[in-house]
Amino acid sequence: MKNSLILLTILFFTPLSIADVQQETKTIEQIIKDFDQAIENKDKEKFLSLFVKDNVSWIGVTDQKEFSDAKNNYHQKQAKNERARQPIKTFSSSPEQFINSISQHVKEPK
Repeated sequence: MKNSLILLTILFFTPLSIADVQQETKTIEQIIKDFDQAIENKDKEKFLSLFVKDNVSWIGVTDQKEFSDAKNNYHQKQAKNERARQPIKTFSSSPEQFINSISQHVKEPK
């Protein structure tokens, strides 16, 4: 009898749990989509609305190819005695500084 009650309880609540997980997954996927679109559209207002606080920690990471290219460029400029900034792999920032840099930076097609 006790096992039957436990089984019925599990069967009764399982569909609700699955529905909750599916809804939470959709919500998270929408946030990720909004994040991507805000960056692509350089939409500062939309981007910043995705954060609860203004002073959230933000760490940027340069991908390996971009870092290697920047490093090579740095060494080439140094060899020519030109001013060059040492490339960095990670950097501290804020969401606002990040979206501002995206808005100001237009990448030339290769």
